[in-house]
Amino acid sequence: MKSIVVNGQILASVESMNVEPVEFYARRRIGLYTNTSAAQPADVLSIVRKFSDLETELNNSLIGMDEAVHVALLGLLSGDNVFLLSKPGAAKSTLAGLIGDAFGGGNKFFKKNFTPDMSMSDLYGPLSVEKINQGLYEREWAGLATCSYALLDEFYKGSSTIQNNCLEIIEEHTISLAHRRINVPLLGVISASNELVNANANSATWDRFGYRLELDYSEDETDIFEMFKAKGGHVNITACLDPEEILLIQGFIDYMSKQMPDDIYRTMAAVTKKLLDNGIRPSPRRREVWARAVIAEYLMTWPDGRTLDLTDIDQYNESLSVGSNILWVEPEQRQAVSEIVTLSSKSEKAVIRKFKADMESIRNASAKYDLSKAAKAYGMIEKAMEELKNSVSSPKYAKTVEEEILKAKALQGEIYSNAAKNMKKEQ
Repeated sequence: MKSIVVNGQILASVESMNVEPVEFYARRRIGLYTNTSAAQPADVLSIVRKFSDLETELNNSLIGMDEAVHVALLGLLSGDNVFLLSKPGAAKSTLAGLIGDAFGGGNKFFKKNFTPDMSMSDLYGPLSVEKINQGLYEREWAGLATCSYALLDEFYKGSSTIQNNCLEIIEEHTISLAHRRINVPLLGVISASNELVNANANSATWDRFGYRLELDYSEDETDIFEMFKAKGGHVNITACLDPEEILLIQGFIDYMSKQMPDDIYRTMAAVTKKLLDNGIRPSPRRREVWARAVIAEYLMTWPDGRTLDLTDIDQYNESLSVGSNILWVEPEQRQAVSEIVTLSSKSEKAVIRKFKADMESIRNASAKYDLSKAAKAYGMIEKAMEELKNSVSSPKYAKTVEEEILKAKALQGEIYSNAAKNMKKEQ
């Protein structure tokens, strides 16, 4: 039995212990126990390093998807669901499939494309004749009921009945029947979609997807060049994920999300209040997802070679930036959430992320600029570059800042080039 020792107690699978735990974590599947005699301590960082190894493999195969890869792995690490949005062909399903390969394939990964006419049997397996003969309405459990990781492709194209039926299993990882409640081995869900449907505070299914990220086709020439040579889904994944270890680390992250320094909770409360003041109302569920995400990010970005220290305030502040992919409710709130989290978290990483997003927004609109708009955008880029250089001083981000500044300067030339072409067309 694997376990993690915390503060003189252990976190272990509830199923492996014969006594009631003091507290429950990870959807009540991991318990906190005072008796450590049966413990076989697992090293937290050694488990997390498997995720880091997988992240490296995925980034080598999927060009220009670094953030999507990181968010998907954070979601699995913390036990929260991920929603990816993009135009068709952006490799969302490929990403999910490669993560599924890390589980060893087979029935540990379940993939289903949702359609209006899909049935419950498509998700959970057919009805069991044997059980029905016993007077029990039950299934020959399969699919979403037996996998460790699942891709629910185009989830919102399924009927409302199917979507609502998924609420319990993707949130609680259980299935409630008339005569009993089934615990399923599900550890994470990723949904990929080409469009947003019911993306609002009143949608119960939308609130179940803790991490949300919109992808776009990379317009970076180096990325485009590398994509032609990229292996994508043609490679074998060598990193191996152990479901038992993942469940254990999910319990640890859930536990540690309640143990952060008070200064971090104060910052998170201040961010939440500012969001509320601006009409952005993330549910209490989303705030809990954010807390778990902070711990997951803390672990994933902990420097190699250093003994894990869970009291590092600077590392917590850096990790708060993950809220940018969690706290927005409706799509038009994304920019405001990013700015509020960036300004409040004191995170240099968040400053860089916001700079990149701002440059991408300018680039996407630049094809329509006239000279007046080009001049305005040029000035915005100048100001943003100056703010980036003044806000990010850590040596570990020096190369990244240098690269982003060079890209921004190239963008300045690009917007004037586009404006000149537009003038010729008008003439």
